Amino acid sequence: MCLAFIPTAYLVTTVSKTLLSDVHQVIKNDFPEFTVKDGKLQSDSKKAVVESLDQGVLAFNASNDMDEDSLSQVTPVNKVGVGFFKEGIALEYFGTSQTIPYSMANITSKADLVKTLDTAISSSSYVMTLVLIFMFILLIVITLIKVFFYGLFAFFLGKSGRKTISYLDAVRISAFSWTLMTVFTFIAETLNISISYLSEFNILITIVIMFLAVKRIPTDDQSLPQSQEK
Repeated sequence: MCLAFIPTAYLVTTVSKTLLSDVHQVIKNDFPEFTVKDGKLQSDSKKAVVESLDQGVLAFNASNDMDEDSLSQVTPVNKVGVGFFKEGIALEYFGTSQTIPYSMANITSKADLVKTLDTAISSSSYVMTLVLIFMFILLIVITLIKVFFYGLFAFFLGKSGRKTISYLDAVRISAFSWTLMTVFTFIAETLNISISYLSEFNILITIVIMFLAVKRIPTDDQSLPQSQEK
């Protein structure tokens, strides 16, 4: 379980820090000076900015020439687009569009936005630590639920074959199966190997391993003579 979390934690930390840094640089260096008055973006510059980042698109336009429809056209479906437009901040994510008013975002100027990003970058280590702790606890809970659920499956599988198996033994088999699956997932993610239908493949591996483990357990008829000899 810890092995499976390592690539995820590394990816989340790296992507978050890189994204914050890239957004900060674009806004600080490429965005013109602007203010927000009466809920509308105002700037002396009519320059339109569209920057493609690794994780999405960042846009700026104080005129009415560009809106969230234009942002959706330049944002890939699998990435996130953020646009600072006259009427508000447009968000484009996975084909869904949304506009947030500047009053809700509490942004009054470019300097205010840059200052907010500076604060976010300086405190990102603490925030990411809390996020990773929460993600790890959530992973533990989800994994335990899966282990006990698949343990129930292994228990009924054994009983259907008249195997001498308790629910605790079935849970141990389930935990062992999930451990092997986790190692496989860790190797694939570490080597950056893309596997189609990875989740379904992992479930199949887990079920096959449990089936083979349960199959090796003696049946009630086989264990009965041993108990009589004692």
